[in-house]
Amino acid sequence: MDVQPDQAAMVPPAGRTHGSRRTRAIMIGVVAALVATAVGFGAGIAVGLTSQQGAIHSEQAKAAADVQAAAAREEQLQGDYQAKLAQLASAKAALDSEQAALDQQKRDLDARTAALKATSFADGVWVVGTDIQPGTYKAPQAGGDCYWAKLNADESIIRNDIPGGPTTVTIEGSVNKFKSTRCGTWTKVG
Repeated sequence: MDVQPDQAAMVPPAGRTHGSRRTRAIMIGVVAALVATAVGFGAGIAVGLTSQQGAIHSEQAKAAADVQAAAAREEQLQGDYQAKLAQLASAKAALDSEQAALDQQKRDLDARTAALKATSFADGVWVVGTDIQPGTYKAPQAGGDCYWAKLNADESIIRNDIPGGPTTVTIEGSVNKFKSTRCGTWTKVG
């Protein structure tokens, strides 16, 4: 059989057949599919990693904002605390000053009261040396119903009198109590 030139083009060159061309095309298709899959898988990993990195970055930014907000709040609270301490110190200083003034007023009042007790007293029973001081006292308004008495600790009478007018009495340190009834105000004269 003679090969005709038209048929010669259809004859594969030596060592090659139609089957090997098909195999080659299949292999190229498989390799292309594998490459496409690998590229797609890599892109998927890259997209997944990028998504995870974005989430981590978002969490880090939120945590940093929370820390910054907490630090600002702590600074504000510290400032408020210092302001309150200053207010308390100022209030304490004012109270201490008022207390000192009140203490001085009390001392002044006690001194005036003691001076008055030492120099004058009205009707009643008075302890000598505590309520009144020993000395000479005068009751200028004593009338006929005035009564006075020098008493011992047991209230027994050392001496007493019902003067008919103004009277003067010396109360010694040895007298325990002095009693006055309807005599008015006694004033120390000596």
